[in-house]
Amino acid sequence: MRRPFLSLVKVLLGVTLLAGGAWFTYQAWLITPAAGEKITVQIADGLGAVQVAELLQIKGVISSAQGYRVYSWFSGEARHPRSGSYDLHPGLSYHQLARLLNRGPGRVESELRTIEGWSLDDEAAYLESQNNIKPADFYALAGSPPDQSSMEARWRTEFPFLKNLPADRTLEGYLFPETYRVWDDLLPEALIRKQLAEFQQRTAGVELSADNRPLVSLDQVITLASIVEKEVSTDKDRKLVAGIFLRRLRDGMALQSDATLNYVTHSGRIQANEQDLLRDSPYNTYRHKGLPPGPICNPSQNAIEAVLKPTPSNYYYFLADKQGKVLYAATLEEHKANRYRAGY
Repeated sequence: MRRPFLSLVKVLLGVTLLAGGAWFTYQAWLITPAAGEKITVQIADGLGAVQVAELLQIKGVISSAQGYRVYSWFSGEARHPRSGSYDLHPGLSYHQLARLLNRGPGRVESELRTIEGWSLDDEAAYLESQNNIKPADFYALAGSPPDQSSMEARWRTEFPFLKNLPADRTLEGYLFPETYRVWDDLLPEALIRKQLAEFQQRTAGVELSADNRPLVSLDQVITLASIVEKEVSTDKDRKLVAGIFLRRLRDGMALQSDATLNYVTHSGRIQANEQDLLRDSPYNTYRHKGLPPGPICNPSQNAIEAVLKPTPSNYYYFLADKQGKVLYAATLEEHKANRYRAGY
């Protein structure tokens, strides 16, 4: 009779430990704060993690002082709260609380989402609208495209993939689009640093192959990926269009991308007009063969992958109709027929 009893005890103990672990993980990292009013908590000078945990439970910010004390065993931030007055949402995770209390009162953290295909101008406008960051402060670090100012020199030292770029280059193409959490008082520098670090991680180990000829560098991959990003929107079309552009480059043909023209005209036109086509700019890929001087936006991971692993075809031409469907052609005559069919 004793063995079944001991087995049952072990099972119940295991279930309890699992449940406790799941609860602790949820409270420490996964819980989301409640909406509504904040609770003001005054942290006196000299209070440690134990006293702070009890105060947070009394005030109703957390449900368990013991849970926060356990979290403090693993977190240096939780063990070193700063004194001051804090306005806290009930239900903050232990991780979020520890960061806030370690940073000190009065600091605000923002969640910022940068979008695939945004240019530096788009990001500057976003930061101004969301966080009142002056565009001039952003451009001073990232550079101002095109042909106005270059990136802050220290980025080249901090991030090796930028080291060999031309002296006049901006960070266009290298601010990886993703969602980031950044302290407001560290903007825009902290966001830029996080984006560059994300780019470095995402592109580590990139290797070119025969499929990517005539590209010879990561910078050329990003430049072409930025064009693909602005030209088409689906992964299937990205791979096909990347293959078309690479084929045109190999055969010495101009890319003839309206997206590169839009980068300097800011017209937003789907099809370039006669005035656009006459524009004297290295970004006019109708007049100048090869790639433009650099990326025209910050491309997505999928656009980069499309250039690294393009879909081969016998196409030389493509265009998107007014409904967004991409039409492909192997000859100029077929392309002209597609233009007529699309209403251009």
